[in-house]
Amino acid sequence: MSRDALWFSKVNSSPLAFAIKRYETWSSRFWIEGAVLVASKHLFIFFLITIISLFLYFVIIFNCVVLLDDMIEFNKNKDKIVVKKISE
Repeated sequence: MSRDALWFSKVNSSPLAFAIKRYETWSSRFWIEGAVLVASKHLFIFFLITIISLFLYFVIIFNCVVLLDDMIEFNKNKDKIVVKKISE
């Protein structure tokens, strides 16, 4: 476990109280530290969020590839790439 995760796992206050205190004193890392705090205490939630995030990432990438494939066609006769306009 990293030093950050080890430090966050030893926090004795509630996650909400800790988040409020950190937001008041160190707001730029508020969301990052909140995620580390939850993940260091609940590994199952961390793995679940990781799997869901990876799934969503691949779904988005797949949809972008499909969209680009529909938009771009290669004109073999003129050796040009033609970009179709997306109909509204």
